Amino acid sequence: MIDQEIIDAQEPYVHRLYEILRNASIEEYDDFMEELDQMEDEYAATILMRGFLRYYRAQKADYIASFMERAIRFNPNWTLKENTNNPLLRAAFISGSKDLYDCYVEETPGLDEEWFEEALQLAVVYNQQLLDKCEPVLIGCDYNTGIEKNGRRIIDLDDYEVMDSTIVKYNQIVGLRSILKDLFEKTGRLPNV
Repeated sequence: MIDQEIIDAQEPYVHRLYEILRNASIEEYDDFMEELDQMEDEYAATILMRGFLRYYRAQKADYIASFMERAIRFNPNWTLKENTNNPLLRAAFISGSKDLYDCYVEETPGLDEEWFEEALQLAVVYNQQLLDKCEPVLIGCDYNTGIEKNGRRIIDLDDYEVMDSTIVKYNQIVGLRSILKDLFEKTGRLPNV
């Protein structure tokens, strides 16, 4: 577990990465990676993970994967730290992004059968943690499906937040299921998902 001092120290970098992604600034990103390259590999990879996750939405997955690919090509060591518990791989598992997972697997050198077995075990743990956090979302209790005003149905801001959160969680579940399916295939096991 990362302690609060490290999280606080990384925050300016995570915020900068978020802004770089928001502004699609490749030149700034290249300069940013030069700065990260002066840091310990795991520390730099954790900053990348946190920035990617902060900016992440399912519709932005391919876009973020292009930045991840650029980072891995810049410094392949960022993918090799901590083996399957690598921060960049965890970004794929946490977000449920098959795009980030595919990028990691395609760009990381030397992945073997043992690695995929370990990755499968880790992905199963992330999947279980995600499912354990899921609860039913009930119409009339958690949200009201909108209010009719002037003959039009509008969505209350609180209802929108519940629906948005539910969609994010749904996309994580579906994405992680796709990752698990790929890992089951790569390890030669029959998928139980």
